Formats: sequence, C-alpha cells, structure tokens
Amino acid sequence: MLPTGVTVEEMRRLNSPYAIFTPAQGVDYIKEHGTMPMSPLCGGAPPELGWASLRLLADEVLPQLKG
Repeated sequence: MLPTGVTVEEMRRLNSPYAIFTPAQGVDYIKEHGTMPMSPLCGGAPPELGWASLRLLADEVLPQLKG
C-alpha cells in the first residue's frame, strides 16, 4: 500500500502499480495496447476525482482515437 499524500512524481519514482498518464500518453497507450484499464476510485479516491478522470478520458483521449 502506498502512503497517503504521495505526488504523481513520487508514484512514478516508486514504480507504483498505478500508471498515471497525460491525455497524450493515454492516447499512445491505447493505440499500442488496444485498451487502457481504469480504476478511477482506486485507493479510496474521492468520487469527484474519479469522475474528473473519466471526463478527461471521454473529452480529451477518446476523441483522438476516432478514425
């Protein structure tokens, strides 16, 4: 379990099991792997944060994948 209050940079440095992508990185990941697993409420994240992540995916990532 990760300690509370870690930053994105710390999670990356600690080789966290949770990947954190920018929208552009998400597009690249989906193009390479065909899908991107999402756990918007992982670790007890508040629902508002989960919804923000899903809206970001819907608004900024998925439109770039439409062919």
